[in-house]
Amino acid sequence: MRVIDTKQIALLVGLVFVLCLPAEAQKRRGKLRLTDEDKTAIVSAVFADGFEELNAQFGGSSILDNCQDLILRDERVAFISTKNIEPKFVPKIAGVHFEFMVPSESEETVKASDKHCYFEFTRFEIVSPKVEVMFGKYLKRPGYIYGEFFRYEYTKVAGKWQGKYIGKTFIES
Repeated sequence: MRVIDTKQIALLVGLVFVLCLPAEAQKRRGKLRLTDEDKTAIVSAVFADGFEELNAQFGGSSILDNCQDLILRDERVAFISTKNIEPKFVPKIAGVHFEFMVPSESEETVKASDKHCYFEFTRFEIVSPKVEVMFGKYLKRPGYIYGEFFRYEYTKVAGKWQGKYIGKTFIES
């Protein structure tokens, strides 16, 4: 029978502590919290990168080209779902009037008319140490949905949010 002395026990405990310390530090660091200022910066960056492209006519056979354009006081109306964001995070864009809708209003609009597209952040999620964002343009019809969305990842570097465009996806179901 082998006897373990105090030095070996102390060494073993110290080794376990040293190995677990980086994992615990990673967990603490991984608890990213977004302030309103952070959310505004990310939403503004997404709008600056993708809004005009999503709002453009494709000129082909895309069903999204059939979205009706509404004009209010010389501004084009864009319906924005408040799913995953608040209206205060959305930047002002010259020539565009944003009409914000809670998700239930989106469903009611689908029942009333199938000609209006809307924009939505279908994903705005912290996946430490980054924020994953999906922003798209959708046209829902009873039983169907058409859309196009962009995927981004944002990380904070030296106090500023930096985005990485991941890709574009079309959906039809």
